[in-house]
Amino acid sequence: MQNPLFIWSPVRRTSNEKKMAHSSQAYSMSNFDAIRKKLCDMNVRATITDTAKMSIATNSIRHTPPILLLFTLWQWSVVRRHNTNIPRSDIFYTWISLLLMAFSSVSALYGYVLLSVQVLIWWMFQLSCIQTITCVYDFLEQYERRWLSHKIHSEHDAERAKKGSLLSVITVSHDKHINVTWFYDLIYMALVPVLSVFSVLLSIWWAANVFDLTDTVWRIFQFDFLNVSGVVQLSILKLVMVGSQFFVFRYLNYLIKALYHKYHKSKIVVNGKPTAFDYDGNTLTATIAIADSDPNIEKTVEVTYAPDAIDVADGLMGQMRRIGQNNYRLKRQKAGIVFGEELGTMESTGRAISYYPDRMNELVAAFRANYQRLPQLLDANGVTEKQREIYLRATY
Repeated sequence: MQNPLFIWSPVRRTSNEKKMAHSSQAYSMSNFDAIRKKLCDMNVRATITDTAKMSIATNSIRHTPPILLLFTLWQWSVVRRHNTNIPRSDIFYTWISLLLMAFSSVSALYGYVLLSVQVLIWWMFQLSCIQTITCVYDFLEQYERRWLSHKIHSEHDAERAKKGSLLSVITVSHDKHINVTWFYDLIYMALVPVLSVFSVLLSIWWAANVFDLTDTVWRIFQFDFLNVSGVVQLSILKLVMVGSQFFVFRYLNYLIKALYHKYHKSKIVVNGKPTAFDYDGNTLTATIAIADSDPNIEKTVEVTYAPDAIDVADGLMGQMRRIGQNNYRLKRQKAGIVFGEELGTMESTGRAISYYPDRMNELVAAFRANYQRLPQLLDANGVTEKQREIYLRATY
């Protein structure tokens, strides 16, 4: 005989389970209501917070155009009052800043507030990059004056270069001393210009990152606005890459030509070996460097002239010397005179030939052309009739 408790126990357990399930369901419902209420409160608070943020943003947007207009007028006032006291390059940047601020003000007034803010942020980043690049060029100029000029020129010429009189000559004659100036030229001609090109994209990227728009900007950079299948594809990023490669290949072209002229195109050979030489433009003579050796040993010096070499045995040296002497005499007679470019370059033709003899044909041609126009050049420099007559009689 089965135990009745055993028979009815499942029923009783089921009943108890039903009671427990009912109470658990009630407990669960009460928890659900609490959670729902909490979520509702959170949504309300989130809605209030979003509304407050929207209100703040709306107020900011409402106040942005008047503030931009106020600062634009202030920028215009500052540019007019202080532009005479700053360097010329900074004057250009002040006007660019004024134009961009005016554009931002107009955009904000027409409702494009985000565009106006983006333009201003981009220009702040871009201007910082420009000032950094300008600083690098200033450091390079100081390096060239104080150190590089001593390595590639005599002490006397280096002292004059410090005063700025020969700086342009030093700059264009780097190819003669490419073994010393190659790293300087690499930075000046390739590295800094490439960074300048990429600074435009970098500034736009930084400005877009303020509003988490980098993905959009990157798609714009890569978008092919000119896409002819199988022919050409152009995008902003590809144009920047091409622009940067232009400076790199320009430097490589300059470097290869300089190395070729320095080491593989020697025009003076001593005993079958290429020998270095210096050309004196004032006396139109070449100084040949011969290594220390027994003076009793015969030496054969072979000079090879370029096919386009010009004839200088026509009184050119005397003409240059007389121009220099007459200019010096005229400076003493008329204190404070400043020669024009043509008359000034005639006086320095000899020095210029010394620094880059590979341009001798061009320099001599310019000297001879100005020599024929000497009376007109003297009139253009404001000399008196008597001074002009004395100058021409001593020259011709």
